[in-house]
Amino acid sequence: MPQTAENKALANKMKAYLVTSKMLTGKAFADFDIEIKIYGKTKIGIVSYSEDLGVIIESKKIFNGFKAIFEGMWEMVNNEKVIL
Repeated sequence: MPQTAENKALANKMKAYLVTSKMLTGKAFADFDIEIKIYGKTKIGIVSYSEDLGVIIESKKIFNGFKAIFEGMWEMVNNEKVIL
């Protein structure tokens, strides 16, 4: 999630639910204000709260693609290789 004061507060609250969050810095993430959830074995949820809009996609191939992107980004953030 983008590194903002609001997201830092949210990340602290989510620790109670055993959720681990990582903050991303850089211009590319400054306007990233949607939420993407990867859940189950085939579902992706994409939500824009500011637009009151959301979609759930159920597809194994799309799930696998998003999961690969997530895991790659998570690893880069672990290794502090995200430079934007």
